[in-house]
Amino acid sequence: MKLEPRPAEPGLWVNPDWHEGEPGTFAVIIGASAYRHLDGGDAPAADTFGLGQLSVSSLTAFEVFHWLSEHYRVDDCPLALCWLLLSPTAQELAYAPGLQEHLTAPTFDNCQKALRFWQYHMRQLPEAAARVSRALFFFSGHGLEVHQEQQILLPSDYLAPPAPNWNDAISTENLKHGLASLAVPYQFFFLDACRNDHYALRSKKVTGAEILTEDEAALVNASSIAPLLYATASGQQAFQPLAPQHGISLFGRALLDGLRGTPDIQLDCQGNVCSVRLYPLQGYVKQRIVELLAQAGAQVSQPVKLSGIVDNEAITYLDRAAITTGQPVVLETPERTIVLPSPTTIPTARERGNWVAQLLNSQFTWSRTVEPTLSRSRWASVFDIGHELFGSENVTEIWSRQMRLYALQRRRWLDDPDALVLHRIDRDAGTRSYRAEISVAAQDRLGHWLTIVDNAGNTYGCVLPTDQFEPPRYVLEFDISYGNGGPRQISRLSAYLSTESPGPLGVAATLWQRYRTADVGEAVSAFEMSTLEVMVREKLESPLAATVAALILLRANRLALLHDWVRNLANWFEIRPDGAALWAEQVLRQQPRGPELALSEASEYLTFLLRRGLPHTSEGLSYAARLCTALRHPGARVPPALQTQLDQLYEHLQTALTYFRPGGLFTTYAGFEPQADPTALIGLFAERH
Repeated sequence: MKLEPRPAEPGLWVNPDWHEGEPGTFAVIIGASAYRHLDGGDAPAADTFGLGQLSVSSLTAFEVFHWLSEHYRVDDCPLALCWLLLSPTAQELAYAPGLQEHLTAPTFDNCQKALRFWQYHMRQLPEAAARVSRALFFFSGHGLEVHQEQQILLPSDYLAPPAPNWNDAISTENLKHGLASLAVPYQFFFLDACRNDHYALRSKKVTGAEILTEDEAALVNASSIAPLLYATASGQQAFQPLAPQHGISLFGRALLDGLRGTPDIQLDCQGNVCSVRLYPLQGYVKQRIVELLAQAGAQVSQPVKLSGIVDNEAITYLDRAAITTGQPVVLETPERTIVLPSPTTIPTARERGNWVAQLLNSQFTWSRTVEPTLSRSRWASVFDIGHELFGSENVTEIWSRQMRLYALQRRRWLDDPDALVLHRIDRDAGTRSYRAEISVAAQDRLGHWLTIVDNAGNTYGCVLPTDQFEPPRYVLEFDISYGNGGPRQISRLSAYLSTESPGPLGVAATLWQRYRTADVGEAVSAFEMSTLEVMVREKLESPLAATVAALILLRANRLALLHDWVRNLANWFEIRPDGAALWAEQVLRQQPRGPELALSEASEYLTFLLRRGLPHTSEGLSYAARLCTALRHPGARVPPALQTQLDQLYEHLQTALTYFRPGGLFTTYAGFEPQADPTALIGLFAERH
């Protein structure tokens, strides 16, 4: 199709063959490379928080726009309207002069106008047309992650004078909520932005602007599919070349290759027409990015992530005869050119997941199993033993003397250094990335909190929940950064279950790892679905395994397999917080007794967290934060008594999110006072009111 610019409306391109009231696809494409008020801009703010210019975000967004206008195909739902906002650098304009046509910068005001018109036009569709229409959003630029369910996307004039407002940015949560009540059921979000941390910004409790109006939760379209495909995993950066002549961003390249059906993505073909579906696309993009980064010699810790309400929906269709396969993938960097061989066969989702896992593990070139007799107190007192394990004096010091355990249910610090048991340590050749398998010898019904203080005085902490009968084993992954002549510092910490955990916990750990490395569809394939269903059903045997299984099934939107067992998980284990948050999420999605009762029930269960503390899993905490915000909406019609409690919970969540560091299975925090009582941060709150 040939899109035409509409000069009267900045950034808007129109399909002349589409007419008002007809079904269509409505898109917003944003690419922010040049940031006026960040480092390297022509009017930098007094404090730029270390954020600077990007190289190819506008070029990447322009390529997505070109694909939409030339190759996107959904019969009876053509591209109707597309808002294209770009802030290219001088290098991008020199490389691709076409960027200048109908050029509109993605300033906050322009983004706000485009997004509101986007919502308005879809809201005006007749119901019959809306039910088969689609929304598509693509962003490439700077991002800040709040939690797994919320990312902040920065416009090109972020931190504009005279008084920079940190919240003049796009909130993915607001975008989802703003579209949630539309009759348009299919809403796709592709986010090519960093999800790493900016502590100074996080401490300001940046939430982004409420650009789109959000209807009450009761009006949410229960049949909507709204996936968010992130360029990178929680807490990580998104890679892009340093100059336009080296190509678009890795995420953009992998995404567009997949959407074009090349070179080795699994397609669903019926006759002469093939569809690109969400789950294979996620798996393909995940593998391609990890593969390219590994080939480039970059350290990789986690792959692409899928969030939101998902299903294996077709995104675009292709003519079988037009599909070209077997093309090599080329990545050019300033140092070298990398050519990956042409694929000869299309890998299965399981094979992709296994390959991603192998690449993620390949960075750990040194491994050692720690004998049971080698206690922490022993290797902490004998320098040579500790140094042989960790390969670094700084890291040895951290593990020997700067880690403390707190029993959550008993609410006291543990004095015994051997309560923390190290079973295995893996590290890379440069002693920058580590993976440690640990357990806790001490007993506590709820679990433990591990505080770590690095040699620069930075504090990290994570929750290590226990289980009903068997003590879990955990894995800690952490990265070490080299300061400018100063001590080494921890730059990332994540915690999850070890596959060496006993019984159902080991199975849950394996399935969670598959969810982490493969696409969501593979994580809940036929065998795994029955296993996950049984885990939730058999919650008395292992409530922690049931929690992990429920997380995966919720993420895959397989609600029928959850039955009402998550409610039992919430009710039967009164000291455990995650079940209450997960049941509130399930109730609002299913609304089994109607929207008003669903609102009341979800609110009631969410307030359990005042007595139990915040969820111990990162995704559970993210669900709780998102739900608490939605249920406090003035139109939610929550009973006044519950509203007061939700207000209290909201304040606790906002404080916790200031320190929260997403990325692992279990919640991790940073930047708090090292001697602080952990329960002041993560609960129990009811005792304080």
